[in-house]
Amino acid sequence: MARWRDIKQGKKKTKESQSLHSKKKEDFSLNASVLTQIKAAITDLFMLIMPLMYLSIYILLGGREGFSQNILIGWGYILIPYLIISVIFLMTKGQTPGLKAYEVKVVNNKNKQNINIFQAIIRQTISLLTTISIIGLLFPFFRKDHRTIQDIIASTAVIDFPNT
Repeated sequence: MARWRDIKQGKKKTKESQSLHSKKKEDFSLNASVLTQIKAAITDLFMLIMPLMYLSIYILLGGREGFSQNILIGWGYILIPYLIISVIFLMTKGQTPGLKAYEVKVVNNKNKQNINIFQAIIRQTISLLTTISIIGLLFPFFRKDHRTIQDIIASTAVIDFPNT
């Protein structure tokens, strides 16, 4: 009964509360799983790219026919704003909407701080290029730390980062 009284009065903490209170945001440095990164990318696809696709196809190019006639310009209208928006998200918060939804964050691999503009641009550009290759998509499954090609080249890591 003394243990319960000590816990109730705050003199002694339970194991769960000790483990939660002892972890700070800096301690959450475990690399996020590949499945979590895929789910975050799909969420970003629907939250960022789909509205840009709608705007470029139906408003800027006048419909499907206009998009099919100017397909390179259409994809430029989609991907360039996406790169700009995602780079701004990564530089300021370290998270795109999809990463925030799944409580992960992109950080500098060396000091676990927010990434700079060059890392964000390199990471997002290579990310777009690796999505078209099967090797780029399967690469994190063969690594223990689950880092992708864009993470290795840009010296970043995707870590678990609970929202508070």
